[in-house]
Order: sequence, then C-alpha cells, then structure tokens
Amino acid sequence: MMTTTKKMIVPVIGLAVLAITGCGSSEEEASEASPSPSEMQVADGHCMDVDAAHRDDPDSVGYTAASVMHCWDSTMDATMTDAALRAAPLMSEEWAAQQTQPERNAIQGQFSAAAKHEAYSVPEVSRTGGDVDQNVDYDKVARGFTIEWEWQGRDGETVPGGSAQIMVYMEMHSGKWEVVGHHTTTVQEEDR
Repeated sequence: MMTTTKKMIVPVIGLAVLAITGCGSSEEEASEASPSPSEMQVADGHCMDVDAAHRDDPDSVGYTAASVMHCWDSTMDATMTDAALRAAPLMSEEWAAQQTQPERNAIQGQFSAAAKHEAYSVPEVSRTGGDVDQNVDYDKVARGFTIEWEWQGRDGETVPGGSAQIMVYMEMHSGKWEVVGHHTTTVQEEDR
C-alpha cells in the first residue's frame, strides 16, 4: 500500500508546485498579449518625438513643437492640451507650467468622431508664408507654422480633420532654444 501512496503524492506535489509558481497561468499569457498603459505609445508611435528637435536651431524647435502639439490620440487625449503637455520638454519652465487643461475641448466634435475609430491625428506642418516670422533679437524669434491634419483610425478609416496657423515664440537660454509662448491664430475644421 505504501508504494501506491507514494505514486499519488508525486503528481499531487507536482500540481501544487505548478499552481504556486503560476506556470501556464492565463493571467501571465494575457499580460503578454496586451501592453500595459505605460507601454502604450501615443498614436502608435506616429507622433514626432520632441528629441528630434535640434535645440541650436529655432526653426527645428518651432517645427517640432508645432507638430507634437497637433498630434492627438483619441484613445488617450481628452483635449488638444494633452499634446501641448507632451511638447513641454521644448518649453521654458514658465511656459510649460501655463499649459493647463481647459474646461472643454475646442474641437470636441473631431475628438468624438475620431474616438469612434480609435483614431489619432496625422499632422502635416509647413512654414506659414508671408512676413510672419520675426527675428526680434539674436536670442528671440517668432516663427509661423501652418498645420493640416486628418485622423487615421486604427480600424483603417480616415476621419476629416482641419487646419490651424500657429505662432511659436522662442528664446535662447543656456545655448538652447525654448518655446516661451505660442498662439493659434486660426483653426478650421473640414466638413464631415
């Protein structure tokens, strides 16, 4: 009888070890299948990275800031300000501190339409023509940018976007250009 008992104890101990160590648990497999919120990338990595800016070139800093501030993800962003907060590393501390969430989203209709497709905006940035750019001093400049965007749905659908003109004000501090202000002069939405 003793040998039968030994044969039954070994499988039972083996199952207990598997249960304690979690081998083959469905929780482990599920966590491998879906990324945690901290691993998720805004717009699936399609937004310009603030590190792409050449801090010794105000045109590069302004262009990068304008692009980042207009790359929104309807699955993560509540307002346009969320993107401005992502551009904060290009801003002076004072200007970054002034980026606060508004009570309502200025283009909520677009965000709502985009959310139906889990879409993110795809901005195209160009310099605004004419005489909008200003070289105020050797360490102070203003640059104008025109941004056009549409929303790319994760389901493959495209959602109409809009366009904006923005002035980006920059100053050089410690050898690096920083955004010290920005002002959107016009925003137009495409017809749906």
